[in-house]
Amino acid sequence: MSRPWKPALLLGALLAALVVWLAALQPWDPDTWWHLRTGQLILETRSVPRADPYSFVLNGGPWVTFEWLSEVIFYGFWRMSPAWGLEALKTLLALAAALGFWLVGGASAWTFGLLSLGLLTHHGFLSDRPQLFDYALLPVFLLLCKSDRPTRRHWLALPACAALWANLHGGAAILGAGVVAAKTAAAWLLPACAARRKQDAAAWAALALACAAAIFVNPHGLRLLSHTSGTLLFRHREIIGEWKTFQDPLSWDGLFLAGGAAAAALAWRRQPLLALCATALGVLSLSAVRHLFLYMLTASALIGLALEERFP
Repeated sequence: MSRPWKPALLLGALLAALVVWLAALQPWDPDTWWHLRTGQLILETRSVPRADPYSFVLNGGPWVTFEWLSEVIFYGFWRMSPAWGLEALKTLLALAAALGFWLVGGASAWTFGLLSLGLLTHHGFLSDRPQLFDYALLPVFLLLCKSDRPTRRHWLALPACAALWANLHGGAAILGAGVVAAKTAAAWLLPACAARRKQDAAAWAALALACAAAIFVNPHGLRLLSHTSGTLLFRHREIIGEWKTFQDPLSWDGLFLAGGAAAAALAWRRQPLLALCATALGVLSLSAVRHLFLYMLTASALIGLALEERFP
């Protein structure tokens, strides 16, 4: 049954207004200056830097500029308006993320409420950093992967989005390929005959491989993989706040982690893709709190769908 469009439109407008207000509250991130400076350097030299031009200790050392496209975009918006350019970009990306996940969650009142709560309690993540593109691109993959099997549209859009994501934020694009891989697993869980499940899963698996290959369409090629693994596995990373392990179960984060786990357990047969993605992001969030915002967005959609099914 289709949802009445007027209440949905009102909820969407309220969610958008909340995002605009919260985005305006965030101060600049300490990393913003060198994102802007690197974007300026790329535009002035018409090349992506391969050596570190900033560090005193490692000056001239090899540098994988994995966020180069984000930095060019940041600098472009800042140059258009130093006062409002980055605020406008941040607001647009935050809107795309919030409304995208609201659609992933069925555009229901439950998902609206959960996303609103999550945004109010996690709005510190809405800073001027390339992670903003992660928040906006993940719902694109989740929405496209709702189909039973990939079509020509999927083959054109998903690898292109994976390549774009890799140039915006490097190894974070693995999340997009991971969604398609999760869809491969979910295809086996759908109530269809064995032959159909095998065909659908094989098609999604091939598309997941195409998305994974597209990640390496970037100025650094395969070096992006070694840089990503080094970032994830470097020693003493807990010294950096965003890489600390999750240690506060009696918090809003703990509430979303518990609610998402319960929803995944209850709804995995009806929402296998979203349940798998929320579970994976939940595990990542336990190992590094920087992933909590993406988890909150995904879990809000999953919990919203589960509640809508039981209490429409």
